Amino acid sequence: MIYKYAAVLGGTNPHIALINLLKKKGYKVLLFDSRKQPPARPYCDFFFQISIFDFEKIFTELKKYNISLVISACVDHANVTAIDLCSRLGLHTPYNSKIALQTSNKYYMKKIMLESKIPTSKLYESQDQLTFPVVVKPTDCGGSKGVRKVGSYNEYIHAVNEARKRSKTNNFIVEEYIDGIEISVDAVVVDGKSEVLLIREKFIRGNTKNSVISNFASISPSKQVNQELKNKINKVVQSISDAFCLNNTPLLVQMLICENDCFVIEFAPRVGGGLNFRAVEIMSGVDIIKFTYDCFIGNKTIINPNKRKVILLCYHLYTKPCQFREITGYEKCIKEGLMKEIYIHKNTGESTSSNFSSSDRVASFIVEASDHIELKFKVNKILEQIDIYSMNNESVAIKEWL
Repeated sequence: MIYKYAAVLGGTNPHIALINLLKKKGYKVLLFDSRKQPPARPYCDFFFQISIFDFEKIFTELKKYNISLVISACVDHANVTAIDLCSRLGLHTPYNSKIALQTSNKYYMKKIMLESKIPTSKLYESQDQLTFPVVVKPTDCGGSKGVRKVGSYNEYIHAVNEARKRSKTNNFIVEEYIDGIEISVDAVVVDGKSEVLLIREKFIRGNTKNSVISNFASISPSKQVNQELKNKINKVVQSISDAFCLNNTPLLVQMLICENDCFVIEFAPRVGGGLNFRAVEIMSGVDIIKFTYDCFIGNKTIINPNKRKVILLCYHLYTKPCQFREITGYEKCIKEGLMKEIYIHKNTGESTSSNFSSSDRVASFIVEASDHIELKFKVNKILEQIDIYSMNNESVAIKEWL
C-alpha cells in the first residue's frame, strides 16, 4: 500500500488535534520536535528528535518518505521552516518564503507596518533617539521570550543583552512603549478578505520596569472593546492582510487599546499557541486547525462563524523555577464543573525558568461562565484546589488571582 505522509513541525498540545485530523485524512504522520517527549509524541506514527528550525536535518529525513504535506499550525516561527520545506519539495504553500520571513522577523514586520501606515508603536533605530520607557525584543523569538519594558539606560543595556541571548541571529529591536490594554485577535483570511473570529483581552504580568512582559490569562469577550473599536480592529486586520499579501491563512494579531484606538504590537499568519485553537472553536464554532490544513493543501474553505454569548477565560499556570513533578486537584475541578478543559504542557522532570515565556507554562485551563461573577468564583475556586509540585516535593505554583 502506498501511504500519504505528512510532516508536522512541533509537538505542542494544539498539534495533537492537527495530527488526529491528518490521520482521519489518511496520512501517516512524522513529528519533529527538539524535546524527547513533547505532548503530541504519543499520537504520531514516526517521531524525530530534531529541532523544528534545523531545516537540513528535517529535509534529510523527509527525502526518505513520499511526503505530500509539511505543516505547522500553532508554533512560533515554525511556519518559516514549513514554508521553506514545502517550497523545496514542490508542495503547495499558503504564502511564499518571502512573506514567511517578513512576518517572522520583527524588524521587517515593523518597517512594513510603518510604511503601510498600519497603526503601531514607533521603532527606535538609534540609541540616541530613545525616550524611556521603551520595549526591547529579540527580532526572531515568540512566546514573549526576551521581551522587556525598561525605564533607564542601565536597564536598557541589560535588556539588550538578554534579547541578544534569546535571538537566533543576535539581533533585537527597540520600540516606543504604549500604555494600554493588550488584546489578542484571532482571524482568518480567505481569498484576501479577513474575518475576525475572536477578540480576547489579556491579563499581563511584568508591566513594571526591567521586567519580562507576558500574559497569564485572557478573557472573551472584552468589556473594553465597543462596536467602534471592533470596526477599527477589523480595518487594521484587513490592512495587515493587504500590506503583507496574505490570501488564505489564519492570522493572529496582538494589539494594544489606548484611548479608543488600537495599535498593532505584532502578528503572525498562524493559529495562536496554547489554548487559542480551542477558544476560537468554542466561541465561534470555527475549527481553525482544519482551516489551516485546508490552506496548506490549497482547499477553499467557507467560514460560517456561529458566535456564542458566554464568557470564556483561558488561564496559564506558571511556577517558580524548578523541575516539574505533577499538578494536583484538577480532576476534582473538572468533576465539579469549575474547569471546562485542561492541557498539561510539561512532563515529569522537565524544567521551568523565571522567564515566564510560553515555554515555561506547566498547564493551561479553560473556564466558561454566563457572567463575570460566576467566572471569578470558578477561577478563584480552581486556584484554591489545584497545586503544582516540584521533584523536591515543594509547592511551586504561581497563582494570579482575579
